Amino acid sequence: STQKKNNNPGYVEHKGDVAQIALNQISTVDGFFERQLIIIDTSNEMHVYRIGKGTIGSYKLITQVDTAAWNDSSDMLAAIADGRLVIWTYPQIAWTDRDLLAQTQYIKDVANEFGKLSSIVNFRGSRIVVRRADGALVTTNI
Repeated sequence: STQKKNNNPGYVEHKGDVAQIALNQISTVDGFFERQLIIIDTSNEMHVYRIGKGTIGSYKLITQVDTAAWNDSSDMLAAIADGRLVIWTYPQIAWTDRDLLAQTQYIKDVANEFGKLSSIVNFRGSRIVVRRADGALVTTNI
């Protein structure tokens, strides 16, 4: 989905109830202030918003999402959706060429490893720590 440009800094409008939000850790692109925000709504759809001076646009990345997190040192994005760990190495390509977005994905089946109702605790470097529903912490590398 696309959204018309909103020039109100710090304001993001999302239709529907919000379950989780996360802001990327990298704040500039080519010298311009720009951030990316993900919103997972209560229908388990994950939307990414490009924010500069106001909201620049939005795009629905994936559905059936349980949890997501940005990498601590790059703009990589991880999500657990439908029993799979999905990593976008360059999610901002959605603003340039959405046909290339699938080529930036790394997908790993984690249904047996993480189970249902797991949540990403952190995503540092190439390591992702996930808390399973039983409280156990599981680490995986990408």
